[in-house]
Amino acid sequence: MKHKPPHAAITIRAARPIPVDADAILAVERASLGDSAYTSAEALAVLARPEHHAYLALAEGRAVGFCSTFETPTDAGARLELDMLGVLPAHRGRGIATSLLRAAMAEARERGVLRFRGVVAVDNAASQRAFERAGLRRDPLARDLTVFELQGEAPLPYLPEGWDALTAQEGTLATPTDPPLRFGADGPGREVLRLRDEGGRFVALAEAQGAHTLAYRGLWLERHWAASPRALLALALGLVERARALGLDEVGYLAPPIPADPGEGDEAITWLRAGYRAVGRYWIYTAGAP
Repeated sequence: MKHKPPHAAITIRAARPIPVDADAILAVERASLGDSAYTSAEALAVLARPEHHAYLALAEGRAVGFCSTFETPTDAGARLELDMLGVLPAHRGRGIATSLLRAAMAEARERGVLRFRGVVAVDNAASQRAFERAGLRRDPLARDLTVFELQGEAPLPYLPEGWDALTAQEGTLATPTDPPLRFGADGPGREVLRLRDEGGRFVALAEAQGAHTLAYRGLWLERHWAASPRALLALALGLVERARALGLDEVGYLAPPIPADPGEGDEAITWLRAGYRAVGRYWIYTAGAP
């Protein structure tokens, strides 16, 4: 009977913003995930960004896994987004993904980052196990990844007559509700889009975060409030126009699940009417300080 040779020991280290590491990450990404169409130069530019931190798993000097992360600001402090995680098929089942996540989180804690978040497709059991073994907890509600992909179209009018929009890049804005909901714009890439109606009343607020990853440049909606379906539609389109002004690729939102038979007043219908589409269902995993 033939015996399989023992697996080579795995070494995990931080990826450097140099071409050889960018190429190694892309090679593993294409063989494991297939989400990125970036060139080596584009990947290298992402690795050089100050908020980005990536890690390589090496076997006998060859890259067999990677984890790509980036920091985002929150009201309670910086959070590490565990964004992309891939292991070559021949090396799966060895705990490499879990080790990559643990390494990324351990180094982030050394930088003072105490909050962590990642999303995993509901049908990706292997990644779910890796996140759970790394100490992350799953949110009880799965979310629909809802995306608007910009294709270079000309800007579109989105505000009803008499309405205006403002993008705040610092400070806090509050909703005219009791109690008020507060939306923060402090921190790199974090901003609040505010809409007012013809009477000067706040009708919609959106807290959004810019994200430059190894697969896209996007504007992510963290949370929002709208006084009416009309205001929500204007807000959804306003986020698209803001992403266009920033030269980004897409707007994304982890929305509550779209009902099997949504009614006309359901919020999901508004996002779909605005041109967004649901591309998959995901679990949100978090760890660290609340």
